[in-house]
Amino acid sequence: MSNSLYNVKMLVDVANDLKENTEKYLKKEKENIKKKLNYCFQKYLEHKQTNRTLLKSIESRPTTDFALGQQQRDLLAPLILDIMTKFNPKMWKPVTAVKRTNSNILYIIDGQHRAIVLALLGYENIPVIITKTDGATYHDYECFTTFHKKGWELYGRKMAKSFDEHWPKEIKLYLYCEDLASFHASILKEKLSDRVIIKDLFAECPQIKPFLKEYDNEKNRGVRGDNWDYRYDAIKFSYKVFAQCHMIRNSQGKKIIYLDGDTLTFTEPPMNEVEKLLPNDCMCTYLGRDETSKKTPFTETGYHMYNLGHPNIQEFADVFENIYTSGKVIDLRFQVDCYTFDVARRTIEEKYNIKNYNISPMGEKLGKKHPFVNSVLGTFMDHLKGPKRKVKGKSHLDDFKERFKEKRLKQTYWKE
Repeated sequence: MSNSLYNVKMLVDVANDLKENTEKYLKKEKENIKKKLNYCFQKYLEHKQTNRTLLKSIESRPTTDFALGQQQRDLLAPLILDIMTKFNPKMWKPVTAVKRTNSNILYIIDGQHRAIVLALLGYENIPVIITKTDGATYHDYECFTTFHKKGWELYGRKMAKSFDEHWPKEIKLYLYCEDLASFHASILKEKLSDRVIIKDLFAECPQIKPFLKEYDNEKNRGVRGDNWDYRYDAIKFSYKVFAQCHMIRNSQGKKIIYLDGDTLTFTEPPMNEVEKLLPNDCMCTYLGRDETSKKTPFTETGYHMYNLGHPNIQEFADVFENIYTSGKVIDLRFQVDCYTFDVARRTIEEKYNIKNYNISPMGEKLGKKHPFVNSVLGTFMDHLKGPKRKVKGKSHLDDFKERFKEKRLKQTYWKE
């Protein structure tokens, strides 16, 4: 059973919040709230004095062991008040919860309102039917990105802070930083949480410097006459490739997610949907584009997922990195990482006849321009690719295909 419980909140914290902010949750109620609450507590005391106790269930566990997941329906304060009013221990139905063998936390999957009522009334234990599982937890995921000093100042700071605010707290974010010493103090000044881990890219990936020494020149930086064409820049986009290969080889997670440094998380990721993006029999996930396009016949690489349990993932990292260290990248049709990723991916696909997951298959028609925001990723993240979006601070409304625009405009981020 996969874990779709994210942004977990402990039951007692939710109950305390409801208790302290009653007016906020019940502002539409016309009756005297305090009078009704007092009645509920009085009835509870009567039940207690007459030794009416909750029915015995499979187990009775401390209230402090329970947690709620954000994916469950929103808490309805009027319903909670109604349940409290009708409270009778002898007629009480136990809640149902999931417990992982490596944790004492009980994640409520049925009966969250009933559990909150017991917490509000002061019960120290709650009857519960427990289902045990060893399915994936979000500790199994790790995310990472890359920055240089200018990128950190322009967009990276916002990226890291928005991740820290919205992603599940057990998921770590690794920042692979070019010339870390030049802006390490600036990162520390943000006081990000301990799950954001700073890495010195050149220290972790010493093979980068020999590559740069051999191939760093104007032509390999995409300069064509008086113009720069990102499609031919082997240097600028090499750093993220080395970081990806290092993370594949060294992560303690089971599945890892690469996020471009110019992405922005504006709401809680629907982790039950994110999990679906990388089936267990696939090596990686990518945002494909039309391979017949003359301008961009390659993947959009603002988002990747890698399955570290796949038997061919380590060889993929070797192939991907070798494209650069061997100099093969210079002789390819395009030098941008979008193209070299596809070369490495197809090499492994063809050699072992394996599957990978394309978030944007041809049938989906998510657009050549910005498939990222038109996919499920656009429901919780933005990708500020290109100078204009970075200056504006978000993607453009005309980046959306018409069939997605109406839904996106219902989200506060895209309205503003």
